Amino acid sequence: MTRDTVTIEFETPFQGFLLPDGEVNLWLDGKTWRVVSVVTDQSTPPGPHAAGLVVRLTLRLDGHPEWAQAARLEVRWLAQESGSSGKRLGRQFVLNVTNAAPTSSPR
Repeated sequence: MTRDTVTIEFETPFQGFLLPDGEVNLWLDGKTWRVVSVVTDQSTPPGPHAAGLVVRLTLRLDGHPEWAQAARLEVRWLAQESGSSGKRLGRQFVLNVTNAAPTSSPR
């Protein structure tokens, strides 16, 4: 993580999960909304992915240094997925992230 990027690692919730590319919505403490970019070369490829796989999503927050002071980050995007009937379904995904500074290990 740098001042201008944040990387989130999480387990995919279901079979066929797709990560976003392009832009996503970022809410800071539920009060401030920003549109930020996915850093594809530092993120896991979009997928589809198996359920339970740990993936990485890196976001570029250029010009939005206020994200570092937020206690809670909420990442939202709309994705298309294939349903069991083969029909394309739109689904909004929301990741709730606690933004905590890394702690140093005791000596």
